[in-house]
Amino acid sequence: MNNPLIPYYAALLKNEDCGIRRFAAESLGKIGDASAVPSLINALKDEDSYVRLSAGGALGDIGDASTIPAFIKMLKDEDKVVRWGAAEALGTIGVSAIPALVETLNDENSFVRDAAASALRDIGDTSTVPVLIGALKDEDNEVRLTVALALGTIGDAFAVPALVKALKDETNWLCRSAVAEALGTIGVAAVPALIDALTDEDIEVRQHAVRALGKIGDASAVPVLIQALKDKKLHVRRSAAYALERIGNSVTLPRKVLASSHISTQDKIDVLEALRRIKYRNKHFTIPYILPDTRTLCQTVLDEEDVTARHGAQAVLNWLNGERERIPPEPD
Repeated sequence: MNNPLIPYYAALLKNEDCGIRRFAAESLGKIGDASAVPSLINALKDEDSYVRLSAGGALGDIGDASTIPAFIKMLKDEDKVVRWGAAEALGTIGVSAIPALVETLNDENSFVRDAAASALRDIGDTSTVPVLIGALKDEDNEVRLTVALALGTIGDAFAVPALVKALKDETNWLCRSAVAEALGTIGVAAVPALIDALTDEDIEVRQHAVRALGKIGDASAVPVLIQALKDKKLHVRRSAAYALERIGNSVTLPRKVLASSHISTQDKIDVLEALRRIKYRNKHFTIPYILPDTRTLCQTVLDEEDVTARHGAQAVLNWLNGERERIPPEPD
């Protein structure tokens, strides 16, 4: 044993006082030496459930994959608190703990299932996405929320269709908000679903959707974010203002709009005009988009390096010149 305190605390694990046994287990976890693992595994048989819980937490702090069989045993403990502690601790061990955690998503207790989903979020491995998608149908609101956040942390676009469906969860707005946050982490593939979420009747969902669109930063969201500046709720309007600023300023935002392949030529013209008219102001934040007229802006962009923005600028100029059938060549 490398640390001289380990034999001392290991001996205390056999003390008749359960409080001392718990203290000993917690102390071994703080030391973090793998040589304490056998003593802690033996403590998982303790008659006191809180000692078993402390021993499991200590094993998680040590983070040795050799402890997985012990945790699997804990996951079958009759006490839900012990099972919860085992699931939480497994999140610190890594991918080798995934099979046990996946099985625990079916535990009869919702707190244990929630701990398993949280542990899978901590591990963040894409192989768990299919089973987490299935867990979005869990009967418990908190579990569904944690599962959504786990999918957002992993960030796999494969989860987008299931998350879009989960945005319609009518039982709990917190779940819908967590789903919107997860979609924002996943990226551009989630933009259409987040745009749809801006019509949700719940302010928190709209606010989370707006924030997610700002985080993604795709210009195709600019038209709806401009509309969100007129939302009846201040928090949504403020979030929309910050989201627009996050996507771009007076120089970068119009160029992103021109470069977007998801905004029609006429809509690009309308969006640039709307940006000039924005007069959003509160005591914390003001948006002034100072843009030249659209024709001057596009002529300026034609001399810049961004090929896709130049292509969009030429299409707008053609449109303004009445040459609406003329499509400029695609950028190389």
